[in-house]
Amino acid sequence: MRHLQTQSLIVLLALTLLGTACDNNTSTTGPGEETATVEGKVEDDGSQNKAKSSAFSETAASVEGATVTAARITADGSLETISGAETETSAEGEFSLNIDTEAAAGSGQQILILAEQNSQQWKAFLTAQLESGSTVQVQPLTEESSAEADVLTELIAEGHTDLVSKADIEAYIGSRVSSEIRNNTGAASSFAEALVAEAQARAEFFAGQSASLTQEQKQQVMEAKNEAQVQLESELHAATTAEQREAAMETFAEAIVSAHADADIDAGIYAMAREMSGRVLVKHSSELSAEAASEVRTNVALLTSHAIDAAVQTRMETADVAESNIQLAADAALALRSDIKATSGATKEDIDAAFDAYNESIVDILSQEFSASSETITNIHLQINQSNGAKASLESSLEATIDTQLIADAYATFISEVRTIVEEAFSAASEAEVQLVADVMILANLAN
Repeated sequence: MRHLQTQSLIVLLALTLLGTACDNNTSTTGPGEETATVEGKVEDDGSQNKAKSSAFSETAASVEGATVTAARITADGSLETISGAETETSAEGEFSLNIDTEAAAGSGQQILILAEQNSQQWKAFLTAQLESGSTVQVQPLTEESSAEADVLTELIAEGHTDLVSKADIEAYIGSRVSSEIRNNTGAASSFAEALVAEAQARAEFFAGQSASLTQEQKQQVMEAKNEAQVQLESELHAATTAEQREAAMETFAEAIVSAHADADIDAGIYAMAREMSGRVLVKHSSELSAEAASEVRTNVALLTSHAIDAAVQTRMETADVAESNIQLAADAALALRSDIKATSGATKEDIDAAFDAYNESIVDILSQEFSASSETITNIHLQINQSNGAKASLESSLEATIDTQLIADAYATFISEVRTIVEEAFSAASEAEVQLVADVMILANLAN
């Protein structure tokens, strides 16, 4: 009998220890539930977890003992807690949250991960698909990710997620914008409206260039941007240094540009559409503080630089430009992005100066490629940029309006004027050479 009592005691003790272990940093689920696991961490970082801003620092503090849950974003923007998904963060701020995939179904994968401790709350949207048995990563829950989640909620409530993706939100919000969104109840809605205006401007530009995207192209781009966002969230989850986070953001920006090329969208038209719509976003961000608006301008410039760089290199490659000159163009774009990132509190003049330097480099490259006509190339550049030239007319038109159609018209006029300048000055060249110089000159002069 004593032997049986001892065995029973051992079994009871083992079960107790097992139950205690299961309670530590693991969410509860009911019997028979099919679950997916979300891995993440919570950081009290003052919104500086991503290297999208010169304000980045390594001072993020792990949040221990925060309660982590998951919620669906409904069509009206309200949140519905997903039953059974709850856990706590460890001493390192990390968590592993099990979510019943059946309970999450019907959300359109619009799911937020939330963490709360005392009066503080952090959020992050989850982009990866929740499938039974899968493990996915969410980016660190910070002030910045919380602001992005707030903007997504506004977009869902207004029914605009067909226009603006999570990747679009990610690309533009940094520490200054997120701080303003978190401290101003109307800022999330205003920025969501600005993102919608940016997306609509891009679509209008495509249409004006007789390049309206097919539904299939739109779907392909949206899926590719979604994949880029999933990859970014995973890389940010794994990153431990500023350099790793910056590299993740670079890869993300390149993937956004590649998404359009892979959908057979002309790289030059996309670059022009991206640059134009970026200006629209900056204009519609006028209600933000000067610091936050500056951050938007910087992030717009970075994404635009990737698009212009890809378009210039693609155009040079199709025209069989010397490999050495294509490499010089790539180097000039790297220098451009470095200049943009180095500018703290960037003004329009700061961004213009960075693109001016890039423009000069591209003109030098064209002069090398057409060495016999280098003086002509220089004169074309000067004519475009003279005080009453095509560039000045474009800038004047853009400053005078916020109307998307008028902005698109101003770009169309600029493109036409540059083509005329090149055709008249480069008349001795072949048609293919004229087209190359015109295309590259337009791209190099866009953002400054």
